Amino acid sequence: SHNCTYVDIIMYIVLGCNNESEEESFSEVKRLVLNTICTANGYSGLLILVAIFRELFGSGTLLGFPIFGDYIAGNGLYSIGYMNNNLMILPPMALIIVGVIIWVQRSRNKGLIEEH
Repeated sequence: SHNCTYVDIIMYIVLGCNNESEEESFSEVKRLVLNTICTANGYSGLLILVAIFRELFGSGTLLGFPIFGDYIAGNGLYSIGYMNNNLMILPPMALIIVGVIIWVQRSRNKGLIEEH
């Protein structure tokens, strides 16, 4: 008879099978958890990077603090003719920024380019 523990049940749910030893199953779960954490951190980092670009070039601020100077007073970058790009604030620009980030990443690392 086989003693079915909670770990075996969790392994069966997570991995879809229970024919591995407990050590291999635990190692697989650790790998899956680490992969999930890294994926979540990467996605969060990408969202933050997109938000920084959109706010910086859309309104010239980061977290409400003026980075490029004061638009009304005309100092900082605004004194040499810089103007905020209000298109950056619109939702479709997030998709365009993500596309540019992917393009830069793949142009720097040719191994990421998929071949058909």
